[in-house]
Amino acid sequence: MHNMSVLLGSFIRIILYTNLPSYVESDDEKRILLNDQTTIPSLLHQYETQLNKYGIALQQVESKMAAMESKMTAIQTENAKIKRENENLNASVANLSGKNNNMNVSLEKLSTENNNLKSSLESLRTENNNITSSLAKLGTENEDMKVSLVNLRSENKIMNDRITTLQGINQSGIAGGSFYNEKGSGVNALCLPHNPDNGVSINSITSYAGLFATLYGAEYQYNYKNVRIDDDVPCAVVSREES
Repeated sequence: MHNMSVLLGSFIRIILYTNLPSYVESDDEKRILLNDQTTIPSLLHQYETQLNKYGIALQQVESKMAAMESKMTAIQTENAKIKRENENLNASVANLSGKNNNMNVSLEKLSTENNNLKSSLESLRTENNNITSSLAKLGTENEDMKVSLVNLRSENKIMNDRITTLQGINQSGIAGGSFYNEKGSGVNALCLPHNPDNGVSINSITSYAGLFATLYGAEYQYNYKNVRIDDDVPCAVVSREES
């Protein structure tokens, strides 16, 4: 405010010096007498008029200066506000920059996880293909096992039938019979015991000569698997309950 007052005073002096009447610019050109009753009042009137103008001009200048000070204050306030907003914007930019960096880090992490998931998915697809192949193989093996199970059941039934038959056997022995051309022979083959009792000697029977045949044990006359030629033919006597 002090600087403004000094500036205003300098401005007024400049106005006064530039607006004095031309006849007082030099004392050598014209001298005014103190008892001059015409010139002095006229000059005083001019000076008063000029001073009034200067007062009005001074008020205008002061008003303009006040308006300028008000504008400068408003500009300074606005400048301070803009400065604060700029600082806030800088802080926001720094914050956003930090968030952007964090997002870039997160993006890199997500990209790595995505690649890992793709790798895991490929592995799962490979495993799924292997499992599908294994299931197809197991399905084939299961069908084979079903067939084998059917065969085993059939064989088991045969074995059970054999066991049932064997359980009904009362006696086992060796098949036997007579020559086809001998008289007195039976029609069917006989099942002879392993330890038969000795019969009556043929030589002691004379009244029925030619009416009986000799009984022989049956033998294989060929080789087949576990059977050898001249092996005895096994037989069994089986009993079965009638329903």
